[in-house]
Amino acid sequence: MKKRTKDNCFRILRFLLGATLLSLHSSCHLLYQQKEELGINPKYEGYVPAKILAAPCLLWPASVSYEDQLPTLMAKPELKNLCLKFDQFVIESFSNQPFMKGYSPKAISQLLKKSGKEGYLSMAPGIWEKSSIPCQKCHSALSAFEEKVCALPGWQKWLLELSQISHYSDAYLQPIVVSARKETIDQNGQQLSKLSAEILLVLLNTNNSEIIWKSAKFSSILTETEMAKKNWEIPRISSWEGLYLRLFNESLWIDFPGRINTYRR
Repeated sequence: MKKRTKDNCFRILRFLLGATLLSLHSSCHLLYQQKEELGINPKYEGYVPAKILAAPCLLWPASVSYEDQLPTLMAKPELKNLCLKFDQFVIESFSNQPFMKGYSPKAISQLLKKSGKEGYLSMAPGIWEKSSIPCQKCHSALSAFEEKVCALPGWQKWLLELSQISHYSDAYLQPIVVSARKETIDQNGQQLSKLSAEILLVLLNTNNSEIIWKSAKFSSILTETEMAKKNWEIPRISSWEGLYLRLFNESLWIDFPGRINTYRR
């Protein structure tokens, strides 16, 4: 009886330690946001796009460099699922929003197919990679996108043509997975699995590629490895679902033009 009590106490202590670690890591995205000037561009205060092109998620091209850039360490199927979750989140976020109107990724693909430009969306990463603009201010993916990508004539031309194909949509919404990592770390002799990801969500003016609104988030989650989990009796959600919940929530839409936002700071 005493042995069972000790075992239960040990499990509870391990659970509390894990919860503390998760809490510490979930706060990372708040620290990340404080370093960036997120939200609406002052130039576009009061502006609400008439039609938004909600593009499918893109993976950040590694060749578009910036300071402290983290390489992605994740299998392609897992990266694909992360992007699909991002797309799903964006599409669902248009529901019950009377002032957010436009085209979904599927609708954009149908428009492009009718125009004989089926591979048009896949050209975007290749255009970004042509950026050779030196940028001393590029300390993050967001600043690199603003300074190096938005200034590209090829990118501006690409957006303008996409606007014309979509009956002159005035805004373009791009979800981006900047980096994603799946690692195993040792925490005081305990093997932990760590998932982390950095994402961007930017709204652009299709006429000049200026950023109308921007949001960014970094989050990570620590759980025991699959082998260690077998010794646990407390049911928990999967680490993937935990990461998705921290990345894809209402806080990502703060100050989005025309959005009825329920998030409270």
